[in-house]
Amino acid sequence: MGFQPTPVKPRMDGWRRVSERVKFRNEGSITMALLAGTSVWGADGAYDPWPAGKDYSMTRKLAKSERRQSAKDTSDVVPFIDKHFPNVSKTRYDFVKRHLMRGRDWGTYCDFLVPYLNPTASEMYWDEYKVYMDEWWYGNYRKNAADDYNTEPSKSYQDMFLYYTRELVRNGLDGLYYDNIRDRTSYDTTSGPAYELPDGKIQPYSTIFFCPRTHQANIYNALS
Repeated sequence: MGFQPTPVKPRMDGWRRVSERVKFRNEGSITMALLAGTSVWGADGAYDPWPAGKDYSMTRKLAKSERRQSAKDTSDVVPFIDKHFPNVSKTRYDFVKRHLMRGRDWGTYCDFLVPYLNPTASEMYWDEYKVYMDEWWYGNYRKNAADDYNTEPSKSYQDMFLYYTRELVRNGLDGLYYDNIRDRTSYDTTSGPAYELPDGKIQPYSTIFFCPRTHQANIYNALS
């Protein structure tokens, strides 16, 4: 199923010439790199919408004004890892370093750098999730768990996600890519408009068209 948000933004000029991570490109082509995994721009977790320690120094190195030169001087990469990834295994250390260097390399020839983001995820170690777990968990009752796909797009989650993804753009990245956006049936009678029918069954609602408590566009429309 395709869902068309409105108002529709016009396509960029030359959109048919866009290619993905093509280093040896034809003259006039436009190259984009989808930054998946998130460690390419300095994140710790796979679904964190912010860099480790909320330190945007690696992200700013990918800004248009910096990216063509930043691969020539990578002396800041190791200090960043040592600061925000202390006491990790060598495997993890090498993983983060490899991804940060990959981002620098893509920046040398890509016109647009766009981070991968998942606006249906939550993590137990997020300070925000510890506060808003009751609102963000997809269901009537807290399960003391986090999940890649079970976030309720409540107003507080929208505020959090919009704030941090805006910071990514403000600190150098060119756009935002959202994965796992889909129509979904919710039976949550606590935070949503689902209700019990006379026969005892629950009438669900669709999260993509409803934002709990606000009856306004949900996070997917807000980000579009």
